[in-house]
Amino acid sequence: MNLVSVTALTALLAVSNASGQMPRAAESLRLTVEQAVQRALETSHRIAEAIARGDAAEAVVGGRRASTLPQVAVQAGYTRTNHVEPFGILVPSNQFKPIYPDVPSNYRTRMDL
Repeated sequence: MNLVSVTALTALLAVSNASGQMPRAAESLRLTVEQAVQRALETSHRIAEAIARGDAAEAVVGGRRASTLPQVAVQAGYTRTNHVEPFGILVPSNQFKPIYPDVPSNYRTRMDL
């Protein structure tokens, strides 16, 4: 036997083995049309991408809708500082006018609309 016949015989055996296995593999898995469609929908990357794009579009719409609604922010705060010596000036009528008084408790509120 020459090299061409050995190669042809090997290819024939490989094809017959592969074709012999195909019917067995097809027979071992039987699906209805509904099951096949369900599997295709579950494993389709394009459908998953389309769903993800739809979710992203809905998020953008929600963000734009939220930006048209009024926003209210309320803040409050309290700060306790150390006692300081009041700083001020004496006016000609001998009265002390404080520039920086001793205020140990500071309250802060803010409301934004």
